[in-house]
Amino acid sequence: MKKNKYIQFLLILLSAQVLTACSSDAPSQNQEETIDTSNNQNEDSPLVTSTAVSEEKITINHKCIGCNRCVMVDREHFSYQPGSRIPAVKSQENTDSSKLRMAIRHCPTSAIELS
Repeated sequence: MKKNKYIQFLLILLSAQVLTACSSDAPSQNQEETIDTSNNQNEDSPLVTSTAVSEEKITINHKCIGCNRCVMVDREHFSYQPGSRIPAVKSQENTDSSKLRMAIRHCPTSAIELS
C-alpha cells in the first residue's frame, strides 16, 4: 500500500510541475518603438525604427546547490560542467526566452539571476 501512495504522490508532483511550466510567462520587457517622422518638412526623411536591446546578463550566484535543474529545462543557456559544482552559463543571448524564465522559476535556491 505504501508503494501505491508513493506513486500517487509522484503523479501529483509531476502534474503540478507540468501545470506550472504551462503557465503564461510575464510579458517580454523588450518592446519595439516606432517613430514616425512624416510630420517633418522634408519629405525624403525615412521612417525611423529602433528596437530596445536587452542588456540583461545571466549569472549563477553562490546559493547554487548544483542540482542541474536549469540544465534540464534550458540547454540553450546552461550546461553541465564535469568536475564543477555548479552549471555554466553557456549563452547570454535571447534573454527573453520562455525556457530561461522557466529555469529561473524552477531553481530551488533562486540562484539564477537576470540583471
